[in-house]
Amino acid sequence: MVWLSYLGELLFCELLHWYSYRTTGIPLYVPFGHALVYATGYILAQQPVFIRQERSIRKIFIVLFSSAFLGIGLFLKDYFTLVLGLLFFLLLRRKRWQNLYFFIAVCVIFIELVGTYFQCWTWKPNVWGLPTCNPPIGAVFLYAGGDVLLAKIVQKVNKINV
Repeated sequence: MVWLSYLGELLFCELLHWYSYRTTGIPLYVPFGHALVYATGYILAQQPVFIRQERSIRKIFIVLFSSAFLGIGLFLKDYFTLVLGLLFFLLLRRKRWQNLYFFIAVCVIFIELVGTYFQCWTWKPNVWGLPTCNPPIGAVFLYAGGDVLLAKIVQKVNKINV
């Protein structure tokens, strides 16, 4: 996860300039932080209390995330979040609505809010030609997409090694 996170940072921060860090370049803690965010979501999703209530929690997550993406997109004019939110739900449908991705998303939103509050990074007001907030909560798709990409890479490597 760490090396894939670093590649994602190079792509989204350095190449596409979607956001920038307070310091020059990508801080060393960032790729490790991505792995910790993912690991925290994974640990939460594996808690017995959440596994027992999986269906109920999934319904709550769907309503909360749909409302958040739509509300922020429409009322704050964050169209980037609307697009990424739609992609997030398409990915979730493909992954059979696993709560894991919702828990990761909660962790992502928390760290995005804290990081931007303390001005560790700043999102550009316009990404892909779409207006966005700082931070765009649709960024949760980038983490979920990274997880899916990592799983595909591991699957390919395991096939080669067999």
